[in-house]
Amino acid sequence: MFIKWEEEKVGYALLSLAIGFEILGTNLLKLSVGFTRVGIGITSLACYGVSFYLMTLSYQKLPLSVAESIWAALGIIAATLLG
Repeated sequence: MFIKWEEEKVGYALLSLAIGFEILGTNLLKLSVGFTRVGIGITSLACYGVSFYLMTLSYQKLPLSVAESIWAALGIIAATLLG
């Protein structure tokens, strides 16, 4: 039981990082002004890549339905508040 709880903590930590990188990537995408600012656009794409990688790692620790629901909900809320 203790091991499962520790794995879930790691899964939620990875999920939190994935959400953070997704939010950062979304905000940088807006700042890139249609990729006219190449450096910011590439950084945005890199943030999305890191986000998707961390998300796949969190799938190993958390159920898919839980991870996707939390990621979608918090991503939408944060993008709305920061946009």
